[in-house]
Amino acid sequence: MKNSLLFTSILSACFLFGCTLTVKTDNDAAGSTAKIRNGIEIHENGLHAQQAFLTLEDGSLLADNNKVQVGQKVVMRLIIDGWQEENGSIFPEASEKITTDDGEVLVDEPALFEQSLPNGTPSENKEKLTLSAVINQLDKLHDYYLVSFKMWDKK
Repeated sequence: MKNSLLFTSILSACFLFGCTLTVKTDNDAAGSTAKIRNGIEIHENGLHAQQAFLTLEDGSLLADNNKVQVGQKVVMRLIIDGWQEENGSIFPEASEKITTDDGEVLVDEPALFEQSLPNGTPSENKEKLTLSAVINQLDKLHDYYLVSFKMWDKK
């Protein structure tokens, strides 16, 4: 069984089969100073998320309401333990799906790292994992976009 993470979020991310994170868009101040921010809720199974939070492309923290402008990149920053190492490398993989509030699928990418990390990445990079999303244009008004990432350990 592969270790993995599951994050669900409104304008954020999703990782499945090991750790579940849900990002809310309301102003829940309870998580605002924790290492798990932006309303992210975690349920783990295998991989362990020490930190998970959202930033803008310039590295500044995203406000707890998780609201961004069209064209602004949202980056989920992750520090994860539990990866199986092989010859000093880890082998993460992730998929991405973006849907609108009415269920329309805008993006469905099954293997984000297939081309960029075919031979894994040095194990010290487990503290530098990021996933990002950006909505570049509006075809009509939506209440929200659900950006979900599924991340797993290929080993």
